[in-house]
Amino acid sequence: MFGLFKKRETVESFWNWFQENEQGFRDFQLNPAKVLEQLFDKGDKIQKGLAFELEPTMDGGAINMTISANGIINHFALVQ
Repeated sequence: MFGLFKKRETVESFWNWFQENEQGFRDFQLNPAKVLEQLFDKGDKIQKGLAFELEPTMDGGAINMTISANGIINHFALVQ
């Protein structure tokens, strides 16, 4: 039970970090390797093996980000 709360705090921490760094992610095409490395590093603190995909929108505004379990069944509940 306590492990669940710890993960939730980690997920919340990830989203707080993401919001603080949001502008850098909007410009991810300038250095995609760096941005993905940052996302994977933070994602690994939640659960190793998560996959991240970033896609710019046509209007240059927000980006689409997909977080996936990367086919690992045990991770499905975490990314729903």
